[in-house]
Amino acid sequence: MLFTRRARALSANVSNWQPWLAGGMSLFLLAGLALEVGSAQTTQPTTSGAESTRSGLPPPADDPNRPPGIKQNPTRPNSWSDAQGRAYQRSGVGSWTNYDESKANPYPIPDALRLKNGQIVNDAKTWWTKRRPEILNDFLTEMYGRIPQDTPSVKWEVTATDTSAAGGLAIMKKVVGHIDNSRYPKANPSINITLYTPSNAAGAVPIIVVVVAGPGGYGAPRTGAPTTDPPPSPGSAMYQLLAIGWGYATVEVGPIQNDYGGGLSSGIIGLMAAGQPRKSDDWGVLCAWAWGLSRAMDYFETDNSIDARRVGIEGHSRYGKAALLAAALDQRFAIVFASCAGEGGSKLSRRNYGQTLDNIASSYWMAVNFKKYAGHWNDLPVDAHELIALVAPRPIFITGGTLDPWSDPRGEFLAAVGAGPVYRLLGKKDLGITEMPAPDVSLISGELAYRYHAGAHTDTIDWPIFLQFAQRYLHAPRAMAPASAGNPAYPAVVRDETPQQQEARLKWFREARFGLFIHWGVYAVPAGSWHGKSISAEWIMNAAKIPVADYKALAKQFTASKYDPTAWAAMAKDAGVKYVVITAKHHEGFALFDSAYSDWNAVKASGAKRDLIQPLADAVRAQGLKFGCYYSQSQDWVNPGGGEGNTPPWDEQQKKGSFDEYLSNIALPQVREIIDKFHPDILWWDTEYHMTPERARPFFDLVCSYPNMLINSRLGGGVLGDFRTSEQHIPAAGSGRALEVNMTINNSWGYRSDDLNWKSSQRLIRNLSDIASKGANYLLNVGPNAEGEIPAPEVERLQAMGKWLATNGEAIYATEAGPFVPSPAWGRATQKSKPDGGTTLYVHVSNWPTDQTLLLPGVKSAALSGRMLVDGAAVSSTSTPDGLLVTLPNTAPDPDVSVFQLEFAGPIQIEPPPATQPAAGARIGTRNAAPTP
Repeated sequence: MLFTRRARALSANVSNWQPWLAGGMSLFLLAGLALEVGSAQTTQPTTSGAESTRSGLPPPADDPNRPPGIKQNPTRPNSWSDAQGRAYQRSGVGSWTNYDESKANPYPIPDALRLKNGQIVNDAKTWWTKRRPEILNDFLTEMYGRIPQDTPSVKWEVTATDTSAAGGLAIMKKVVGHIDNSRYPKANPSINITLYTPSNAAGAVPIIVVVVAGPGGYGAPRTGAPTTDPPPSPGSAMYQLLAIGWGYATVEVGPIQNDYGGGLSSGIIGLMAAGQPRKSDDWGVLCAWAWGLSRAMDYFETDNSIDARRVGIEGHSRYGKAALLAAALDQRFAIVFASCAGEGGSKLSRRNYGQTLDNIASSYWMAVNFKKYAGHWNDLPVDAHELIALVAPRPIFITGGTLDPWSDPRGEFLAAVGAGPVYRLLGKKDLGITEMPAPDVSLISGELAYRYHAGAHTDTIDWPIFLQFAQRYLHAPRAMAPASAGNPAYPAVVRDETPQQQEARLKWFREARFGLFIHWGVYAVPAGSWHGKSISAEWIMNAAKIPVADYKALAKQFTASKYDPTAWAAMAKDAGVKYVVITAKHHEGFALFDSAYSDWNAVKASGAKRDLIQPLADAVRAQGLKFGCYYSQSQDWVNPGGGEGNTPPWDEQQKKGSFDEYLSNIALPQVREIIDKFHPDILWWDTEYHMTPERARPFFDLVCSYPNMLINSRLGGGVLGDFRTSEQHIPAAGSGRALEVNMTINNSWGYRSDDLNWKSSQRLIRNLSDIASKGANYLLNVGPNAEGEIPAPEVERLQAMGKWLATNGEAIYATEAGPFVPSPAWGRATQKSKPDGGTTLYVHVSNWPTDQTLLLPGVKSAALSGRMLVDGAAVSSTSTPDGLLVTLPNTAPDPDVSVFQLEFAGPIQIEPPPATQPAAGARIGTRNAAPTP
């Protein structure tokens, strides 16, 4: 049972910190407990048998200072536990583990903003030029050891790739860094990296580097090839990262430097010392790992799939210490997640609680110099709050667990508090409080973040909160545009604006969530058939290889005689869409407007004999909707030079003129006409074949002169656009970057008389719910016939969607992606952040529970209230260990998707799901790893 612990406020003077009363410390599970003294070859001090005699200490069992009531582990002489399951050790200097808060804070911590000469640091320049170097020097000299100046070169080799990893979600790459060991061949260290990047990435992506053991690491064989463990399972950190469009990498530190005392004659330490003993300030294992992680960062800077400016690092337990140290030493790491890093990492060394300085003073992890501070903690010139401060002003996320007293979560929190003045000096936000938060309260509003999770020694349950925190700092990829058929990846081209300015332009688009796509052109005349054969809709000219003259003759039958743009716009409004995009010119090259640059248009060549775009633009805007124009810039099967596309020309007419002449004389001038005449809110490009940066640049420069106009990601030549498009595919999760999913109601974009495969209105409503839950927009298509009539089945389905949105629209419009990854079996969710700091969660239920109870898995926050959107009926909820259990009416009020909302006082705190997603209503438990400090 957990007891609430109440903390007294910290005084402004750190030396006056007062102890906290610990009411009922939670059980600390010892199964699989890994303490540093676990190996006979470790340099950790032990105090059993002859070693106790040599140290002058009595055997632990006879030690009068041994805490009362603890029992010895029969297989580990220096491992003890009490009735609550908490771990105890006696250090090499005779001190025993303490869990009494009244004895926990014997010393003040050093002032991070006071120079050694006593001068107070009041400005950033003094911090960077004087105080930070002082602190760093102390850590390297006295604690972790110094990295040699002449470390060897590293040669990188990609040893394996898998382009369909993680069920097709990722591209996997194994990379080995071969460290030059010519100076001491007996040592053969290496740096082993496994990298996963999203297979659908629109360029270089942020990645989080996770520090793992590998051969020679804790609990692993001491030598061997790179690990071949199976890839992480669904729901793991890797899948959570892929779901938001980021990459995941592991770096094995065991092959860099073995994680046991006897390994110091090998690895990078043994290589640099030629197998000789270390000097007093030579590097320890933690510093060697940090060096290897920096070399991995060297590699990431060369990999075009990675945005090297947005590489974060995560480590748990001993690997949390390494991650924190690596980020302190290498400012290229953009963000840090230090999980349960404890002593020697994120916990104050002057705290007498759980694992202490005395326990690791002689560890091979540290410099030999560090041993002298055993029993003399206050002589150590630095402490963990200053290690955290070395990361500033970069964001850092520190965690501890209620069932992990050995790592001292309170000491980790106090270290974060102690780093606060440095973050504030550098213009960043600290934790905002000085009292220990309650379990599962996440302090993530500033760059300095902390979470005290309800659970054991694990990082698993903190990953969703870390990603929520990290997404504020690691933004959409900017380094490379995506490769596609006929187009290599080009350096990214973006507008000259800040992310904030782009977001201001995107605001209406992100809030819209639902748009109408209209594919209309001469292809509506053959309506999918040519010479009696059913072939295609909008691609029929290409698929049937119709000669240019024959196809142009069809335009006379394109009459638009029943075209009523006012009715179209009213239908769109009633359907609940917020914007309309129409094909101003599709691949057939036919313009629906009067163009001065080609007579192949609705006014001069068709039976309609009029401009079809302007009246629709006016009608749509009269309904209060946004208006957009689609333009096929790189495929034009009729106009001279435009037919290079992705298929060879089939008509001699198509061979006249060059592609560059087409772009200069037709495409670019027509785009200018569209912008000048219709002032579209969106310019929707399609297909980027042969669009090099040089060819795309004039188009991009043109649209940049209209700052409020949005463009999608299909111009080509490296232009990323304002939003990404996904055609006929709903992604597993959003990525943070604005996304639009464009889909058809049947199987065709243009009108096709024999395509009767209409999706049901239920399917379309559930698609809308699904897409909105990913933080994306749904652009749903209709294909009018040659007379200008939208098929009745499409109208009927849009009417059904409008009816559903009339009741449930607040769960769609202006919402953010839901918190559940992967999506639950019962449905989807969206959410809204409120001005008062609260959160509204909208739960979209498509599979109504038979027992009237629905579990929101992993939700730790309590709901203030709840109601059904359809009728306002109250919905109750109860917090359980598995999540928030909601009680619902007996039957679903809506057969398509029923929505209820829950109100929360702040951001929703949620634990990750287990490896496999349970069926609807299944209970989800917390997974806790055994501690490995």
